[in-house]
Amino acid sequence: MLEDASIRPYFIRAIYQWCIDQGYTPYLLVEWAENNQSQIPQHLVTEGKIVLNISPESVRKLTIDSDFIHFTARFLGKTAEVKIALAEVLSIYASEIENGISFPPLPQEEREALPADADKNTQTRKKIEVADIQII
Repeated sequence: MLEDASIRPYFIRAIYQWCIDQGYTPYLLVEWAENNQSQIPQHLVTEGKIVLNISPESVRKLTIDSDFIHFTARFLGKTAEVKIALAEVLSIYASEIENGISFPPLPQEEREALPADADKNTQTRKKIEVADIQII
C-alpha cells in the first residue's frame, strides 16, 4: 500500500495564496545544513536558518510541488536558482502581521532517509500529521 502524500505542500500553498490575496508579503523560514537537499544562497544563512521573501515582486517562476519549492531571485545583485526541500521549511507567514503556519523540523535520520532525488520519488516520505502543525 502506498503511503499518503505529505500535507505540508498543501498548507504552504494555502498560506502563500492567502498572503497574496490579503496583500501581505509571504516569507519562508528555512532550516539549512551542509548535507541538506536545498540550494539556497549559503552566505545569507544565519545560525542554520534563512528567511526568504517569496512574494511575486521578489521571485520569478515560483513552483511549490510535492517535495520542493523552486524559484529564481536576485541576491546581492546576482540572479540565483533556488530549490528548497519542503522538509526543511520551518514556517510560512505574512511578514506584516507575523501570522502563518510553523512546522516541526524533521528529525535528521528522516531527512537522511529521503532519496537524493526526492522530487521524483514521493512514496518514500513519511506523512506529516495535522497535529504537528502549529498556527503562529
